[in-house]
Order: sequence, then structure tokens, then C-alpha cells
Amino acid sequence: MFNEMGFFNRVRRNVSPIHGVVLDPYGDEDATEGLIRSVDTFVLGGIVDDSGWRYATRELADKVGYNLKRVRISLRGSRVGVPDRLNKIMSIILRVKEGESLEESIIGEQSNADKFTRLLRDTTMNGDLEGNARWLKAGDRIKERVRKIVNRTRPESSSYPQ
Repeated sequence: MFNEMGFFNRVRRNVSPIHGVVLDPYGDEDATEGLIRSVDTFVLGGIVDDSGWRYATRELADKVGYNLKRVRISLRGSRVGVPDRLNKIMSIILRVKEGESLEESIIGEQSNADKFTRLLRDTTMNGDLEGNARWLKAGDRIKERVRKIVNRTRPESSSYPQ
């Protein structure tokens, strides 16, 4: 289909050295604003899929011969809540390139599902629903969903599994 439309899907091999990184959800280190602003080529890795081929990006980059640093985009040390759609990842990169902080770029691109997942994780860990919601710019509906789940799982709750 792509060939018929005039798009040619090709892997670039033996190209002149490029100053870039492979964005890999299981990369060796976290991407920073400085790193993102300093490189000119990004090889987009696979989306995060915990049910499938966990190290696909690493294996495919090795197979193709991209000998570049592998970095992951994380939010305060965790990939939970980081958007995993390629268009969102590109938007995060462009926002950082234009001067926005990495954290604000990630939060600005989060879907409600991303915000919910991260808010639930952080609130479960530190118990600060309001503070976490403020930081993530989560709306009242998301906060209420998290509140219901957290309240059900507290030992003093009547619905807590005995």
C-alpha cells in the first residue's frame, strides 16, 4: 500500500555517522532536555507493550545496525503515564526542541488514560491525591476515579479484601 501511495519503507544502512539516539522504552538511560536539544536524529522505537515483545526496539536496532545511544522518555523516573503513541512522542520531542521542559511536554501530551494511570500509581505510593492531581493537571473526573479505587483498597475500607 505504501509503495502505491509513493512512500518507500526502507531501512537506512551504511549511512554517514549521525548525531542521534534511539528512543527505546527500555533504554539504558533517561532522556534529558539537554540531550533532546543536542541531537538531530531520533530513531523511534516500539511503543511500550508489556504483553508482547519487550526488547523489540533494542533487537531491531541491533539487527539494522543503528549503533546509537538508547534512551527512554520517563516522567520523574518512571515510564508510567508517558504517552506511548508515536505522534505523541514526536510532539514531546518537538515541544522540548522549542524550549519547553520535558516534564511539561509529557504532561501536556498525556491522554486522560495516561493521567489516570500515573495519578493512581503516585497516589497509591504517596497518598497525596490532591498534590499529584495538581502536578499532573488532572481533572475532577480523573481524581474521582482514582479516589474510588484508592478508597476501596485501603485496609479500613469495608470493601477491602479480608
